[in-house]
Amino acid sequence: MKYRVRLNKVAGGICLAVGAFCAQSGFAQVNTTYKEQGNILTNIEENEPDLTGLWFHINEGQTQLANAEAARLKQTYPRWVMPEALADALARMNDTTKLASDVPAPEKDAPLRRFAALNEDQRRDVENRHFTRLSDLTFQLARADYHLLMGWSALDRRNYALAEKHFLRVKALSPDVITTKAANEGLYAIIDSQVVDAIDSGAYDRLTTLLQQDDTGRVQAGIEGQAWQFYEENDAVTAERLFALTGNQEGTWLVLQKHKGVFDAGEYACEQAHNEVFLRRCADYLSYRQSSQFNEGNYASSIDAAQNLATLRPLRYEEQALVGWAAISINRDTLAIEAFEEALRLSPKDNDIAQQLVNLYAARGQSVQPLAKTYPSIQNILNTRVASRAWPRKQFMLSYFANNTRSVEAQSKDALSLLAGLRAKQRSGDAGLGNFDKTVHYIALEDTYQQWRWQVSLDYQTLYSGAADADSWFASGQLNDTFSGITGFEDAGIRAEVDVEREWGNLYSSIAYALWDQPVNTKLTGQVSATWFFSNATLATRVHRLPVEDSLLSYTGTFNNTRDESWGYVIGEGASALFAYTFKPQVSFAATIKLENLKGEQVKDNQSLYLRGDISTNIAPNVSDRLDYWRVGPYLSYLGFDENLSGFTYGHGGYFSPNYLVSLGGYSELLTMEAHRWQLKVSTAVGLSKVNESAYSRFPLSDDDTQKSIMASSSNSTGLSGNLKVEGQYRLSNHWIAAGYVGKAFAVQYQAFEFGFQIRWRPGKGSGVTSDELMGSSPWISGFAL
Repeated sequence: MKYRVRLNKVAGGICLAVGAFCAQSGFAQVNTTYKEQGNILTNIEENEPDLTGLWFHINEGQTQLANAEAARLKQTYPRWVMPEALADALARMNDTTKLASDVPAPEKDAPLRRFAALNEDQRRDVENRHFTRLSDLTFQLARADYHLLMGWSALDRRNYALAEKHFLRVKALSPDVITTKAANEGLYAIIDSQVVDAIDSGAYDRLTTLLQQDDTGRVQAGIEGQAWQFYEENDAVTAERLFALTGNQEGTWLVLQKHKGVFDAGEYACEQAHNEVFLRRCADYLSYRQSSQFNEGNYASSIDAAQNLATLRPLRYEEQALVGWAAISINRDTLAIEAFEEALRLSPKDNDIAQQLVNLYAARGQSVQPLAKTYPSIQNILNTRVASRAWPRKQFMLSYFANNTRSVEAQSKDALSLLAGLRAKQRSGDAGLGNFDKTVHYIALEDTYQQWRWQVSLDYQTLYSGAADADSWFASGQLNDTFSGITGFEDAGIRAEVDVEREWGNLYSSIAYALWDQPVNTKLTGQVSATWFFSNATLATRVHRLPVEDSLLSYTGTFNNTRDESWGYVIGEGASALFAYTFKPQVSFAATIKLENLKGEQVKDNQSLYLRGDISTNIAPNVSDRLDYWRVGPYLSYLGFDENLSGFTYGHGGYFSPNYLVSLGGYSELLTMEAHRWQLKVSTAVGLSKVNESAYSRFPLSDDDTQKSIMASSSNSTGLSGNLKVEGQYRLSNHWIAAGYVGKAFAVQYQAFEFGFQIRWRPGKGSGVTSDELMGSSPWISGFAL
């Protein structure tokens, strides 16, 4: 193919030199098969016809041939206007007054005319000595057309030096623009032929020399033209070598891209990344390398590619994400966090990336909350996670603020609520002051502030106790007649509560100032509770300072008939804890401990210890899908006091304080499903109890040894004990909920009955109720922030 290109150039050059012989077989132009933007040979423009042949006939006096050539040119180029000089020359030739006939060509150039009449193969076969004589004759005649003939013929014979002499001579004679242009084409052809010869022979040193000697750019263009041909012929080795020789980065990159692959082309692009095109190609390659290395499991290499890419341009979202996934795979958590945070910045709604960040932060023990403030996708994940954990823990306020669907649809937790209700308890024991009735009416206002629930209540309490019979021990001695003093009070109080639920647990605090006008000084009381939730365990704790609500004496204090001295109002200060552990899916163990110091005005100090352990099994899954849980199991409890201060004389508190009370039995507690229109909770226990009350001094604080030695006898008793409590609530409408409870307890020489009712109003819509708002579940009553 390259050889045919050279022959076409030679044949075209000879036609330019001797138009008379070419005109007989049709007009010929110089052509090229190179695709590289026509930068090797420049075609003669179609609107500028080749006049070499016509001038040749005019110079030779060949009138008939000249007229024929002029006619052919006019027919071929209808819009062509013959130059004035040419028209004048042709007119003089046809002037019969001056030229009777064609002027015969001088006999001296006959050998050249005969040589021109030969075809290409015949001219190539002419002996060198004869060719040399023709060349010498050409220099003698000094005609441009013969020099073109001999220049192209010498070029065809690979005599580049002689060809160059003839072409340069044409330029020196320079009869017209077309002839000069033809001479330049010949000079260019010499360069092209030298380039092709050097390439064909593998003489790359020769090509280098030609490049160094050439200041026209023709050598470089010729080499690159050949390189493109080798590229199309899939000779990648030669094409790459030629492009490298001329420094053609584009060609080299295309060869590598086509024949060696993405990686070789990419590496080359990065080596040449000093312009915009190769910077872009290098970046594209590095991006491809990042993904391909990741897919092959070469995570470190994938990260390296991305880091190199980041020096060229900012990483895109997909590239940042891929860095994160690769970093996770090789435990580079810090890099993974950085990459995922940047990816999330570029695509804030990507839940997969957000989930990975949540997991990574959790694994490092760091809070992802600062990111959640910026990215809703992370906040949604946290909310979902929180809600899924909060619901089974009965953290319905937390679940609500986490946008859990069930909690939100059940009822609002952040709306202003109004509550009104009553609680009542009747305790009956020994005759007289051992009986105690208490009723509390209250109204309350409740709301939330930044997810903290607060409640303020105004209480009005009525308290009554039985009257001590004649001969009963009361105050400073025995009564002669039935006690006729005050056995009840009516008074008000105020209390406030605040609690919050977090993913790790709950916090609760309350404070109260009640019974402002009672026999002894009113005291500030309250409690603080904290609960921690673990994967399979719960720990609830409480510290408290609360009145002992066991009798009128222990709860308010009282006085004797003369009202010269009041005593009582016992305050219990202490701490308690509850630990529950689930060791099987539906089986758990719980342990409770309570330590308390008890102090009252003119009441001897006392200490108590309460312990309880129980094992429960949830049988609800086997009973009904309408039950949230139904726990049943055995329990064992112990209650003991250092002092028996059950009496109603000075120094005693009037509260049940045996040396020990041990109970063994079974209990049951069930709760219906959450978030329905109504809900029911039933708790019951039955056990065998043994009580021991040691003998005690009637006047433990007396300074009179005689009085102090007056003793009450000890007692022991064993019997059944138990309790039953039913709680419920019902949603009347979107705004109104009714709740209540009723309970009954019994033991040896002891009975108790309690009930309560509450009505709640809350704006907004609601479809159900949740057990955290059952009256008995309030931390104010239960003692723990569960």
